[in-house]
Amino acid sequence: MYGLWVVLLVIAGRAKVTRRNFPAALVGLAVNVVLLILLVPDYGIAGAGVALCGAYVGMLGVMYCWSDGLSRSRSSGDVWPLSLSS
Repeated sequence: MYGLWVVLLVIAGRAKVTRRNFPAALVGLAVNVVLLILLVPDYGIAGAGVALCGAYVGMLGVMYCWSDGLSRSRSSGDVWPLSLSS
């Protein structure tokens, strides 16, 4: 478990986005651990795969909420900086 924390911190530190990625990584870790505890005893390796997918969904949800808030605070109502219509 300690090795996972070190890997996450090294990756985020090298990308210089620790402040943005760390909450998403924590949510992913928490979701993964909970789902592993719930699913692996009954479903084995398939439960571990589902737990991993659930962790990614949790991380993406946090990253979406975080980036959505950033884009709305920077723009004047329009989320996309370039308009695709002519």
